[in-house]
This record gives sequence, C-alpha cells and structure tokens, in this order.
Amino acid sequence: MIPRMQFKKEKKKMAILDAAEKIIAKRGMAGMTMGQVADAADVATGTLYLYFKNKGSLLAAVNARLNREVNHYMQQKMSLHQAGSEKVRAMGQATVEFFMGNPQKWKAVTELYQMKFQDPQDPHVQDFLEVTDEMVQMMANGYRQGIKDG
Repeated sequence: MIPRMQFKKEKKKMAILDAAEKIIAKRGMAGMTMGQVADAADVATGTLYLYFKNKGSLLAAVNARLNREVNHYMQQKMSLHQAGSEKVRAMGQATVEFFMGNPQKWKAVTELYQMKFQDPQDPHVQDFLEVTDEMVQMMANGYRQGIKDG
C-alpha cells in the first residue's frame, strides 16, 4: 500500500476512535451506537466495520489507546527517578495528573473499566490485553525495585 493511502486510513481510524471516546465519555458504553460514532467521525456506518468487526472491537480499541496514553505518560514520569519508591510515587502522581488534565478520558476509561470481552481472539481485544499487561509489568517493576532498594 502506498504511504499516502496508509496515512489516510490511519487518520480515519483515529477520527473513529476520537469520536467513540467522546461518545463513551458523554453517554457511556451502552449509550453509544455505531451509527452515532460514524456520524461523529464523518464516515459511513459501513466504514466502521472495515476497521472494527463490532462494537466490542471498537470499545477494546478505544480502551487500548487510552491505556497506551496513560502508560506513556507514566513511563515519562517514572524515568525522571532512580529509586523504586520514587518511581512508584511517580506512577500514582502521573495517573492522577493525566486524568485531571483529561477529564473526558477519565470518564471514558471509568466507563470502559466495566467492559466484558465477547471475543478474546479479536485483534483489538488482544491489543488491549497487551497494553494492560505492559502497565501491570511497569508497576510491578517499580514495586520490585522499591522492595530491592529497601
């Protein structure tokens, strides 16, 4: 695929994820429909299904993206410290700072926390699980280092 086409597809996918995140924050998961997302992203409803096989797949993708953003922010804050106890403190502070600065993301992530997966083989669900595992490992490593440091 030529790079320009790939860029356009990625841009459209980001518009869909942005729209879904806003709707989830405003109306909740149950209140979100694929039609609403399509309208907000300015795409045809059928286009959503080129990127996500169903609503659960879209929800997982939004959840993965949110967690990836939080992971990145936490990692940045943790990298400023050497001691494990400081890294653990930085994790907590980073999480609070991130969501205080992004209330829409906080509303969406608290709604998505209740998500139940219907298809664990869905690539978006697998991505969410991998990103969540990265977060858990990052936290565990901070605690391990803190314990080791005494």
